[in-house]
Amino acid sequence: MIILLLIPIAQAALLSSAITFRHGARASYYKYSWDTATWPQGLQELTPAGMRQHYLNGVQLRQRYIIDQSFLKPNYDSTEIYVRSTDVNRTIMSAESLLTGLYPNGPKIANANLQKAVPPIQINGLPDIQAKLGNYALPIKRQPIPIHVVEMKHDTMLYAFGDSCPRFDQLYNDIPNTQAYQEKVTEYINSGLQAQVNEIFNTNASYEDASNFGDTMVCELFDGFPLPEGVTYEIYMELIGMYNYTNTYYFTPEGAALSSTEFFKTIIQQFNMTILNEPTVKLSLYSAHDTTLAGFLIFLGVWDGWNPLFASTLIFELYGENGGYFVSIIYNDNVLTLPGCVEMCPFDEFVSIIEPNLIKNMTLGCQKQKPQ
Repeated sequence: MIILLLIPIAQAALLSSAITFRHGARASYYKYSWDTATWPQGLQELTPAGMRQHYLNGVQLRQRYIIDQSFLKPNYDSTEIYVRSTDVNRTIMSAESLLTGLYPNGPKIANANLQKAVPPIQINGLPDIQAKLGNYALPIKRQPIPIHVVEMKHDTMLYAFGDSCPRFDQLYNDIPNTQAYQEKVTEYINSGLQAQVNEIFNTNASYEDASNFGDTMVCELFDGFPLPEGVTYEIYMELIGMYNYTNTYYFTPEGAALSSTEFFKTIIQQFNMTILNEPTVKLSLYSAHDTTLAGFLIFLGVWDGWNPLFASTLIFELYGENGGYFVSIIYNDNVLTLPGCVEMCPFDEFVSIIEPNLIKNMTLGCQKQKPQ
């Protein structure tokens, strides 16, 4: 959950914000024979705990941007906010949950229009329904907000490590041939961890299999299920370390640039338009994945090596003071400092640090390269 931070710049005015976040707690990706967890909505889906996480994120964003700073209007205004999600149930539902906390009060209908606000069909029990609604358009004062989605095979902004970028597939497929990967596999075998895993799970687990076991256990522990019999905390942490690696090993400098370019181009454009007083939103929200956030953090050179937790939040804020503009970056309550800059990084320096590493043409950058 987001906690308010004191921005270390006197009287600076918040002008624009762009936030990307990982979806909330989910069911595991895979079902194993040793797996005792039950997931009512199926594998990979957002859990009720994940919904609550993002509702609370939304409540805190409301506190930060509406109550404390009067940055946004109290109720939804389509000119102020833009929301986008990857084309995945759990990210779309996470965005919905967050928005419920950010804008808890929906619109009302004028008295003169109450009798008109019905569809051209017969509605059973209409008087009772209308009485319960009162003047609110929807039950529980709900405020619908559009969440924009791009089909995965075209999403190079929030999911460039998927089918949208064939070059990324090449980088991914090359990983097993790298010395770093082979050293990890050798360590997994020679340390005796593979033998322990095979005995515990009665299987022949590759390095990738074992890292996926770790991810499954993260989901199960979060939802209250115990560690599998025979798995000590030390073994669990070894598997989590492996998952930290396999979930990010393709973010070489080129991989990180492919996964981050469209996102950072969009943020820079939003902030530039704000500075130039051109029409743009005040707040943009992007609902994505742990891999998405890890790629961005690695691209910026500020990743701490740990896979982003459920509902992790990465905030970019533009501030203005005395004709100058500054960018603050906050990741899960921690103010980040870009290499070569300070906490409140002057906007021009922020751009000069990021732009040289962006891919100028993503269409060309995502094309497969011919073997040399």
